[in-house]
Amino acid sequence: MRKVISSKNTQGHIVQVYKFRSLGAGGTSSKEAEKEASGFDGGGFTPFQEAYAHHGTSTIAPSSQPSIDPKFVDELMKKIDDLSTNLVKMEMQMERQQGEFAARLEEEKGRAYKDGFAEGQAKAMEELSADLQRQKSNVRDAIGKLNSVVADLKGRLSKFEGEMTQAALLIAQEVIELEVGQRSAKIAAAIARELIAQVADATRITLHVNPVDYSQFCSELAPDEQVIKVIEDQAVAPGGVVLHSEARNLDGTIATRIQNLKNSIMDHLGHD
Repeated sequence: MRKVISSKNTQGHIVQVYKFRSLGAGGTSSKEAEKEASGFDGGGFTPFQEAYAHHGTSTIAPSSQPSIDPKFVDELMKKIDDLSTNLVKMEMQMERQQGEFAARLEEEKGRAYKDGFAEGQAKAMEELSADLQRQKSNVRDAIGKLNSVVADLKGRLSKFEGEMTQAALLIAQEVIELEVGQRSAKIAAAIARELIAQVADATRITLHVNPVDYSQFCSELAPDEQVIKVIEDQAVAPGGVVLHSEARNLDGTIATRIQNLKNSIMDHLGHD
């Protein structure tokens, strides 16, 4: 065995090996244990007493050490068992709490997922609604622009129709005047028949015609002289007729008929 304290450092001291007492059933007696523990064998001093004696100090009476009570050992073992039981219980409680914590964590994760999903869904719906509103606004703007274009086209078309109608009426007027210049008496007779039909109940009718048309007009119309009287009138243009009766008066001149046609066409275009 290696010495921990050298002999140089033990000068003036008494150093002895300490002997441990066995607590088993086959161990030494309590008295021997007390001797070994105290270092007193009944015939000498303990190392501490010898040390004090070596230095000339007064000796100290050996102190007696009581033996270990088996009941104390049992109580100690019982407390150790209780401590072990408590440690096991604490470990089981920690495991249970860990399980509860894991379950709570999963529950919080599920709740967070649901909350996040609901929040994301609400945000997506909000963005979708905003995008839909923007699209509606764009569609309304496009419809407004289209309506403006259509209105502009209608205005141009109406103007074009008016211009075309005026041009058509001018052409028709020139054609009528050409026809009147060639067959004014026949045209006047045709107009006279139309006017007489409108006053069929009249008993006395007077027709005013241009002198250029008078002879041929009378031949074409062959009026009943008892009811219809034909008078030459320079104020009536060739091809035209003016009718007077007790029922009503009718203007059948070419100029009046063309003007009535123009008014009718323009009113029709205005309503469209």
